[in-house]
Amino acid sequence: MAWSNRSQDPIIFALASDTDVDGSAIPVQMVPRSFWDEDPRFLGTCTVATREEIRMRFGNSSFSSTTEYVCVLRYEEQGKQSMTYTATRTFLANGPVYAVGVVEALAAATRSEDLADAFAWVEDEFQSQHAQDFL
Repeated sequence: MAWSNRSQDPIIFALASDTDVDGSAIPVQMVPRSFWDEDPRFLGTCTVATREEIRMRFGNSSFSSTTEYVCVLRYEEQGKQSMTYTATRTFLANGPVYAVGVVEALAAATRSEDLADAFAWVEDEFQSQHAQDFL
């Protein structure tokens, strides 16, 4: 979501709750800057301080929307004050950005090299995920 919408300075927002014990109901959404930076309704989601922290992350001279994105996680626990965690994350070379390239290559006129790269990536990802199951 962040990669596809990087021109909009998006944040990726996730809301976790102690009532969702397996994480299956955690909403994850892309919020463009036009909403998180300007729309007063966003204050119902994040505080003024969180909004300012997001602005600072995007305003950092080393921030690059082609290599990084900003995510915000809010955790709510019944009877307690919610906690918000904001972080700058890096797009991984073999992660979602690469996957987008693979899909685009397969959807276009596919060359044999592109197809070989796609299969190698899927195989590598499967083996990595499978190995993590045993850790």
